[in-house]
Amino acid sequence: MPTRLLTDVELAQLTGYPSVIAAEDLTTFFRLDSQDRRWVLEDHRGPGKQLGLALQLCTLPWLGFVPDDLTAAPAAAVGRLADQLAVDPAALAGYGGWKDRTRTEHLREVLARLGWSTARAGAVKVLDDFLIAQALEHDSPTLLLQLAGEHLRAERVVRPALRDLLRRVAAARAQADPRASWGAGVTSIQLPLPRRDTEVSSRSTRCNAAAAVLSGLRRSTALATRRTESG
Repeated sequence: MPTRLLTDVELAQLTGYPSVIAAEDLTTFFRLDSQDRRWVLEDHRGPGKQLGLALQLCTLPWLGFVPDDLTAAPAAAVGRLADQLAVDPAALAGYGGWKDRTRTEHLREVLARLGWSTARAGAVKVLDDFLIAQALEHDSPTLLLQLAGEHLRAERVVRPALRDLLRRVAAARAQADPRASWGAGVTSIQLPLPRRDTEVSSRSTRCNAAAAVLSGLRRSTALATRRTESG
């Protein structure tokens, strides 16, 4: 019987904001230059909308996607943006969800400003080819998941739903090595159970690998994603 690599809790963490943000990430990604501030403040009305827009603008290069619940963003990140915009951090509570037309329109504006795009057919095909090529050299599914996130950020493509990305990683690994054992579950990548004499060390390896994914997918290469290139 196969065992699950990522737990439901870890999967949830990979679809939302981390509870804390590293100081390096805070200064790298949550800094608005003069053009950003002018764009947010002059072209959009209301402190809640301004703060929500700025948060999307900074979150996308950081995580590679924008989580559903913006109010769950680290307080330090929200506070830093609020200070730069001279608005109350509490104003974010009035910013709508994805069903709100304003938030959806804001994401479109953010994508255009940053030069990003959604994962359409062409980008998905490139991702699949990339994963297959990587799977021929790397045997770790967690590493493939991390590399996929880095590839998408470098290409400025919004990360697709995590379940879809996990399926693509599993499919690439199976194609690279048809003998590998992979589960068909939507929410997990499956690995064969370890032998009894390696059970403890194998469990530790899986935990460390999962932690690496949580960290790796949340860190991007600043040179590849900085907004200065988009003017």
